[in-house]
Amino acid sequence: MRPIFFILIIFVLLISCVENNSSNKTPTLYQTWILDSASIFPVIIPSFCDSLYKGALLTFTKDNKFIVHNNGDTCGEYYYTFDSLTNTINVAEFDMIFSLDSVTFSNDKLEMKSDFTKFPHHSGTQHLYIIEHGNHLFLKAYKNH
Repeated sequence: MRPIFFILIIFVLLISCVENNSSNKTPTLYQTWILDSASIFPVIIPSFCDSLYKGALLTFTKDNKFIVHNNGDTCGEYYYTFDSLTNTINVAEFDMIFSLDSVTFSNDKLEMKSDFTKFPHHSGTQHLYIIEHGNHLFLKAYKNH
């Protein structure tokens, strides 16, 4: 009787693990996101993506590549890490490292803050606002790929 009892326990544990995994979908950063809105346009991501507007695509891959598409063209390819303790995306491009802060995301929404501003793309008041408050970016999951 004991072997049947142990087999039954193992069977019940396996079924409960399968049910928990299928119903619990952990949000993932690894996908393509479309820029929906921002505190201030244009959005700037150094060093080559300095005029991003609504509709720009940002892709985070599982192999830590961060790719930015603007008007159908790739304007930047980077490497990134995500720090879950500080909710920061640390991005590296050649000899430069920068961060996107206050990152929160679900499976269909991504919010983050950029501190990048550039003349003449931003006026004096826009420049000061971004320095003081950051430029808050709001993205949605891009489903058409």
